Amino acid sequence: MKRYILFSGISYYASGGFNDFTGTYDSLKDAIKAGETQPGTYYPEWYHVWDNELQTIVSHGEEAPYGGSENPQIVIDKVIAESK
Repeated sequence: MKRYILFSGISYYASGGFNDFTGTYDSLKDAIKAGETQPGTYYPEWYHVWDNELQTIVSHGEEAPYGGSENPQIVIDKVIAESK
C-alpha cells in the first residue's frame, strides 16, 4: 500500500469520507501536486493528504470542504524534509 492517500473535491459538492478519495501516492510531493492540479479531471477546491504511516493529515489546501471546519494547521517537519 502506498504511504499517502489523497482526498479532494469541489467545496460545495464534497461527498464525505472515502467518497472523496482521489488516489494514492508514494511521495508527499506527488500527492500535493495532484491535490493542487488533478489534470484531466477538475480543479479541486480543497484537498487533504493522509499519511498511512503517521496516521494523520500531513498536508491540505487552503479551502475546506463545504460544511467542514477550517483546515487544521499541521506542520510535520520530518515528513516535509523527507519529501524534498
